[in-house]
Amino acid sequence: MSKYYDLIKSNIIEFDRLLLDKYYQLNLNEVDTILLIKLHNLIKQGNKFPSSSLLASQMYITEDQVGERIVDLVNRGFIDMLLSSVDSKEHYCLDATYRRLGLLLEDEERKATDKKHDLEIKKIVNLLETEWKKLLSSLELEIVARWVTEKNYTFDNVKEAVLRGLKQKQTNIKYVDRILTTMHQDVEEVQKDPNKPNIKELFEEVYFGAKRNL
Repeated sequence: MSKYYDLIKSNIIEFDRLLLDKYYQLNLNEVDTILLIKLHNLIKQGNKFPSSSLLASQMYITEDQVGERIVDLVNRGFIDMLLSSVDSKEHYCLDATYRRLGLLLEDEERKATDKKHDLEIKKIVNLLETEWKKLLSSLELEIVARWVTEKNYTFDNVKEAVLRGLKQKQTNIKYVDRILTTMHQDVEEVQKDPNKPNIKELFEEVYFGAKRNL
């Protein structure tokens, strides 16, 4: 189930505004959109099976048209007709609409993440090719892609690792990968135990402090 489903159903993400913004992506027209919004609000108020006359009184369509639109929305999978386990009465359920909207939001989030990753990968590739003065191989490009998409390394992380490598006259991807792995492990250790001293910082403090005292 979409991670956004509960947020939409509970109106933490406002259903009315979201549906008005996304209805065309669900192939809904304006009448069906307003009808779904009216149903959603009435259901939230406790009226789980509002009459066609009530719905028609709040819209510029007839009772017959309301009935036709509801049947169509049921057939298209936007509305479910359920029987209550308490009193065996029919009621409307819009869970299918909440799920569809949730999937739309997830798809948009995924596309935004992919776009961000693509831009980050291009920046890193440009950095490596500029600093190393060569074109990356297909294997090196795959490693860069994994850094961003799987290991969540940022451009700044990679830049720091590359500069460390250059200081050691190392211009190969495996060396940079080892530095990134070490940096990531240091961060994880600090997050697990923020009071635990960072080994690198401790070494520099002792080493350079001793040199200053000579």
